[in-house]
Amino acid sequence: MKWLLPILSLLAPHWMLGQTASHQGNEPPALAAARAAFERKFVAEVGVLQDKYSKALDQHLQRFTREEKLEAALEAKEEIRRAKCWQTIPTNESRSLYAPQLDDLRQSYERAVRQKIEPILAAYRAELGRLKASFKNSADLDAMVKIEAEIEKAAAGTELPIHAGAATYLSGLGKDEFHLWLRENTFKFTGAAAGDTRLTFTETHMAYDSATAAATVSYRYKLTSSRSLAIEETSFKIHFTKDLSAGEFTSSTGTYAIRINPPETE
Repeated sequence: MKWLLPILSLLAPHWMLGQTASHQGNEPPALAAARAAFERKFVAEVGVLQDKYSKALDQHLQRFTREEKLEAALEAKEEIRRAKCWQTIPTNESRSLYAPQLDDLRQSYERAVRQKIEPILAAYRAELGRLKASFKNSADLDAMVKIEAEIEKAAAGTELPIHAGAATYLSGLGKDEFHLWLRENTFKFTGAAAGDTRLTFTETHMAYDSATAAATVSYRYKLTSSRSLAIEETSFKIHFTKDLSAGEFTSSTGTYAIRINPPETE
């Protein structure tokens, strides 16, 4: 098993969107149904471990806070955030936590996750094998190609539906939590006039860094809903989907897709 899983930043929608796009097209309904069942089982069973890990971390956070161990408390708080967003799913990259108690807990959690994922993937691979056999005598070559591609991904274990678990948590964020989410992430869109534009947020202002502008411009903004905001003294409006996996920037010149936490090289 290769643990080559993408790592989310607070909510790494740039790979989530790419993964969603790879599943679009005229694929066999049976394949879509098999994948949906796999995702539901993955989220349900691994989600139990995510909840347990978050609760155990919270116990450490409370103790560190009582003992005034600020650095350890901040680390526990950040790890809780990551766990709720499914950013803690183990990968092939080495990771450790500074506080020994937290790192011991992390290692135990990661072992449990790996043990839980293995049989879920094995069952999915078996289902895909049965699906492939059912298409053995089919003239639908395109369907066979799609099934083979899904089998290869399942065998590699490189595209687990972490996005589905994260979406469940993110969809429940209220207005205040959305406000915090804005401040913790970076956004880009490509406008007709402004070109590539980077957006970052503080509690009250949005930094608008356009490729065509000489300097970054700061605008005040206000939240108009738990997923939308308006930029004061401009025609700019921003709206995100409920699960915060995608967004749109609207101006007088048009509406543009927002890329959330794009790669540094972009």
